[in-house]
Amino acid sequence: TARLRGRVVAADTGQPLRHAMVRATAPEIRELISTLTDANGNYELKDLAAGRYNVSASKGAYASMSYGQTRANDPGRAIELGDNQTLEKIDLRLPRGAVIVGTIVDEFGDPVPDALVNRRLNSLAEK
Repeated sequence: TARLRGRVVAADTGQPLRHAMVRATAPEIRELISTLTDANGNYELKDLAAGRYNVSASKGAYASMSYGQTRANDPGRAIELGDNQTLEKIDLRLPRGAVIVGTIVDEFGDPVPDALVNRRLNSLAEK
Protein backbone atom coordinates (compact mmCIF):
# COMPACT_ATOMS: atom_id res chain seq x y z
CA THR A 1 0.00 0.00 0.00
CA ALA A 2 1.07 3.58 -0.63
CA ARG A 3 0.70 6.91 1.19
CA LEU A 4 0.25 10.59 0.40
CA ARG A 5 1.19 13.23 2.95
CA GLY A 6 0.93 16.98 2.88
CA ARG A 7 -0.35 20.14 4.45
CA VAL A 8 -3.33 22.43 3.83
CA VAL A 9 -2.85 26.15 4.50
CA ALA A 10 -4.68 29.42 3.86
CA ALA A 11 -3.38 30.93 0.61
CA ASP A 12 -3.38 34.49 1.94
CA THR A 13 -1.67 33.94 5.31
CA GLY A 14 0.03 30.55 5.11
CA GLN A 15 -1.68 29.59 8.36
CA PRO A 16 -2.50 25.88 8.72
CA LEU A 17 -6.14 24.92 8.20
CA ARG A 18 -7.31 22.36 10.71
CA HIS A 19 -10.24 20.07 9.95
CA ALA A 20 -9.99 20.68 6.21
CA MET A 21 -11.34 17.77 4.17
CA VAL A 22 -8.73 16.17 1.89
CA ARG A 23 -9.92 13.79 -0.83
CA ALA A 24 -8.12 11.51 -3.26
CA THR A 25 -9.81 10.01 -6.29
CA ALA A 26 -8.51 7.73 -9.01
CA PRO A 27 -10.34 6.78 -12.22
CA GLU A 28 -9.42 3.10 -11.76
CA ILE A 29 -10.64 3.01 -8.16
CA ARG A 30 -14.32 3.64 -7.63
CA GLU A 31 -14.07 4.75 -4.03
CA LEU A 32 -13.38 8.10 -2.46
CA ILE A 33 -10.52 8.22 0.01
CA SER A 34 -10.68 11.11 2.45
CA THR A 35 -9.34 12.41 5.74
CA LEU A 36 -9.31 15.58 7.83
CA THR A 37 -6.26 17.70 8.57
CA ASP A 38 -4.89 17.91 12.10
CA ALA A 39 -4.34 21.08 14.17
CA ASN A 40 -1.21 21.88 12.10
CA GLY A 41 -2.96 21.40 8.75
CA ASN A 42 -1.17 18.08 8.12
CA TYR A 43 -2.86 15.08 6.54
CA GLU A 44 -2.00 11.54 5.53
CA LEU A 45 -3.90 9.32 3.13
CA LYS A 46 -2.75 5.74 3.62
CA ASP A 47 -3.50 2.25 2.38
CA LEU A 48 -3.72 3.52 -1.21
CA ALA A 49 -3.39 1.24 -4.20
CA ALA A 50 -0.90 2.19 -6.89
CA GLY A 51 -2.48 4.50 -9.43
CA ARG A 52 -3.00 8.01 -10.70
CA TYR A 53 -4.70 10.22 -8.09
CA ASN A 54 -6.30 13.64 -8.01
CA VAL A 55 -6.05 15.25 -4.58
CA SER A 56 -8.27 18.12 -3.46
CA ALA A 57 -9.05 19.96 -0.24
CA SER A 58 -12.02 21.95 1.01
CA LYS A 59 -13.03 23.85 4.11
CA GLY A 60 -15.91 26.19 4.88
CA ALA A 61 -15.19 29.87 4.03
CA TYR A 62 -12.46 28.77 1.57
CA ALA A 63 -12.56 27.85 -2.11
CA SER A 64 -11.83 24.18 -2.82
CA MET A 65 -8.58 23.52 -4.67
CA SER A 66 -6.88 20.54 -6.28
CA TYR A 67 -3.19 19.72 -6.10
CA GLY A 68 -1.32 21.62 -8.80
CA GLN A 69 -3.90 24.40 -9.20
CA THR A 70 -2.62 27.95 -9.05
CA ARG A 71 -6.01 29.61 -9.67
CA ALA A 72 -9.57 28.44 -9.10
CA ASN A 73 -10.34 27.79 -12.79
CA ASP A 74 -7.05 26.07 -13.63
CA PRO A 75 -6.91 22.28 -13.84
CA GLY A 76 -5.19 20.33 -11.08
CA ARG A 77 -2.31 17.93 -11.58
CA ALA A 78 -2.65 14.17 -11.14
CA ILE A 79 -0.17 12.31 -8.94
CA GLU A 80 1.35 8.97 -9.99
CA LEU A 81 1.68 6.69 -6.98
CA GLY A 82 3.54 3.37 -7.10
CA ASP A 83 3.26 0.29 -4.88
CA ASN A 84 4.55 0.93 -1.36
CA GLN A 85 5.50 4.49 -2.31
CA THR A 86 5.16 7.43 0.08
CA LEU A 87 4.88 10.89 -1.46
CA GLU A 88 5.41 13.86 0.83
CA LYS A 89 4.69 17.57 0.49
CA ILE A 90 1.47 17.16 -1.49
CA ASP A 91 0.51 20.60 -0.15
CA LEU A 92 -2.61 22.61 -0.95
CA ARG A 93 -3.25 26.34 -0.53
CA LEU A 94 -6.89 27.35 -0.21
CA PRO A 95 -7.95 30.91 -1.06
CA ARG A 96 -10.68 32.54 0.98
CA GLY A 97 -14.09 32.31 -0.61
CA ALA A 98 -16.36 35.27 -1.20
CA VAL A 99 -20.03 35.98 -1.66
CA ILE A 100 -21.59 38.83 -3.59
CA VAL A 101 -25.08 39.81 -2.50
CA GLY A 102 -27.34 42.32 -4.20
CA THR A 103 -30.73 43.05 -5.70
CA ILE A 104 -31.43 43.28 -9.42
CA VAL A 105 -33.78 46.17 -10.17
CA ASP A 106 -35.52 47.42 -13.28
CA GLU A 107 -35.47 50.99 -14.64
CA PHE A 108 -38.07 52.01 -12.02
CA GLY A 109 -36.07 50.62 -9.09
CA ASP A 110 -38.39 47.65 -8.58
CA PRO A 111 -36.85 44.21 -7.85
CA VAL A 112 -36.75 41.86 -10.86
CA PRO A 113 -38.02 38.41 -9.85
CA ASP A 114 -36.18 35.37 -11.22
CA ALA A 115 -33.42 37.47 -12.84
CA LEU A 116 -30.65 35.37 -14.38
CA VAL A 117 -27.16 36.36 -13.18
CA ASN A 118 -23.97 34.96 -14.68
CA ARG A 119 -20.51 35.22 -13.19
CA ARG A 120 -17.59 36.39 -15.24
CA LEU A 121 -14.58 34.04 -15.24
CA ASN A 122 -11.92 36.64 -15.97
CA SER A 123 -11.56 39.62 -13.69
CA LEU A 124 -10.80 43.05 -15.09
CA ALA A 125 -7.38 42.90 -13.41
CA GLU A 126 -6.40 39.91 -15.59
CA LYS A 127 -7.11 41.73 -18.86
